[in-house]
Amino acid sequence: MAARLARTATVAAIALGCALAQLGCPGLLHSERKRPADLFLVTWDTARADHVGPDATPADLTPHWNRMAEAGSRFAWARSPTPLTLPAHASLLTGLLPSHHGARDNGLFALDPGVVTLAERLSARGWRSAAFVSAAVLDDRYGLARGFSTYDDGVGTSRTRHAAERRADVTVDAALAWLRSVPSERAVFVWVHLFDPHRPWQAPPEWQSRHGGDGYAAEIAFTDAQTGRLLEGLQDLGRLARSLVVLTADHGEGLGEHGEGSHGYFAYDSTVRVPLALWAGPQSGVEVPDGRRISEPVSLTDVAPTVAALLDLGEWHGDGRSLIPLLRGEPWPPRELALENVDPAYLYGSAPIFGVVDREGDTWFDLPQRERYDVAEDPGQTRNLYDAAQAATADALFSQHPRRWPPTEAARTPSPAESEQLAALGYLATRRFSAGASSSLATTGPDPKQLLPVAQLWMEEPDAVTPAQALERADRLVERFGPLPALAFYRADRLEELGRRADAIEVLAASAEAYPLETLLEEELAQLRAVQASDAELARRIRATLAAQPDHPAAVRDLATVLHRQGELREAEGLYRSWLVAHPADDAARVGLHRVLGAQGELVDSLRVLREGSARPGHDPALDCAEGRLLAWWLERPGEALPALRACREAGRPLSPRELALLDSDH
Repeated sequence: MAARLARTATVAAIALGCALAQLGCPGLLHSERKRPADLFLVTWDTARADHVGPDATPADLTPHWNRMAEAGSRFAWARSPTPLTLPAHASLLTGLLPSHHGARDNGLFALDPGVVTLAERLSARGWRSAAFVSAAVLDDRYGLARGFSTYDDGVGTSRTRHAAERRADVTVDAALAWLRSVPSERAVFVWVHLFDPHRPWQAPPEWQSRHGGDGYAAEIAFTDAQTGRLLEGLQDLGRLARSLVVLTADHGEGLGEHGEGSHGYFAYDSTVRVPLALWAGPQSGVEVPDGRRISEPVSLTDVAPTVAALLDLGEWHGDGRSLIPLLRGEPWPPRELALENVDPAYLYGSAPIFGVVDREGDTWFDLPQRERYDVAEDPGQTRNLYDAAQAATADALFSQHPRRWPPTEAARTPSPAESEQLAALGYLATRRFSAGASSSLATTGPDPKQLLPVAQLWMEEPDAVTPAQALERADRLVERFGPLPALAFYRADRLEELGRRADAIEVLAASAEAYPLETLLEEELAQLRAVQASDAELARRIRATLAAQPDHPAAVRDLATVLHRQGELREAEGLYRSWLVAHPADDAARVGLHRVLGAQGELVDSLRVLREGSARPGHDPALDCAEGRLLAWWLERPGEALPALRACREAGRPLSPRELALLDSDH
């Protein structure tokens, strides 16, 4: 692996060195264009500006990105118009704000059919276009596939968190395989989307270890290495020197700022400021200055008009500006940048977030509790400078940026399969949520800052607390905020984990009564009631089988499993125990008993049950993983957890960044 990475870095450096050697002096890259330049757009999902590029801390996370940025032009203050993947990419590819292209939120909207994309413009002029995306949130049903002759969104349909995305190396492999099939004389536009920096952070183990258990840094570094491998492939195919390369991200990531442990809840710079760099090869015929760092605020909406100008596609009509004047060092009139995040309105019933970066660089937010930040003096946006005397100024500023809210177009309702995929990626905090009902209430909703404790339930790591502890926290929030649908779904999930499905049904029913427009609460209720009835019938049939065949080979275990789901925990516990007496090597049943005991708060007994199984040679590593997590987080005995977590890792089972950090701290 190390040799491979060294070769990747060397080849990329040689390619850039060859390009720079032909310049003769610093400035713009000039060459005779013999055919249209290839265009490669590489987007990293969830990549903070302060973690990427030569100015980042630490700067060594992204050596491949750094080399491209330093040999081209980089924009130190680029922002996304929204911290959401689908709307941000739609803005990148159309030059329009979400309020104009229509894709306002992940999963609930699609790109307006009348909007022209960069791929459509390029394809019409002869470029062969292909996209390779790495997450279900960019599935072709959301409209971004228009104009691409190939749109590879094959990320799988599994409901598990780990399978809902495609890792960067697999996506890069797909892109390079496609490129090898295209004649070299054919100009191409290729968009490669790498999702890895998005939670959950699951970089390959060697990358995790290399970065001391910092899951986010490990994912950024791994994504950079795969970007380097893509550049190496372009060099091998003879395309790099005749290419325009755009490197950017859709949005950043909250790492605890403002209480936001992820993204998509607020719209501060931690989640809307992004890296952006352009590089042009010496044979591309495209002019991009080398070594230029540009500090003027720019937007992802500027990318499409800039590319259109560089590739002679004609004028681009939209919200963005061509960045060519900045690339040439020409005067750049001050401008304002519009920001939005409507996701909290849909998920929590709060007011939507609309903001503006003014011509002085200050950020203003139009909320029930308005905010203004002097970013130059307060880059962390921690001191709200807004006061009521500024109301007229704020009103005039906000009025210049129509927000089209609530949307006049109908929001699409995700199918159950789509909702499961999006929930697995952390985009829909509730597994299913109605778009239409919330949008009608959002203009009068509470300030998102007030509802932050509700959002934080969904941001925390799944194993941070026991289901019972999580449920207790959620119950306290219900006392403050009432039966919000977001809380109802969260509580229902925890109750099901505790084997209390009947209580989960009651929680959903109470929320459905309070929020009758939220039809998906009713759908969830119907599904749970159907499952409950099915399990009741299944339990009846298994009991009948046992009565007729007391020595049936699997009926006891099956009945324990069904009763566990129904919440009949004591009877399920007794059946599991009797089954394990006769079948001590049934590790799946042992894990089931561990969960039943955990649901009843009997953690010490649960640990004993796991250890009885893990002492047996050849046991299922699932026992080690369960034991390690039980000790580390639930029993708060991290030192004792290390052997079990180590065995879990050695068996190739996934561990969270926090668990990897715990293991690394033992060295």
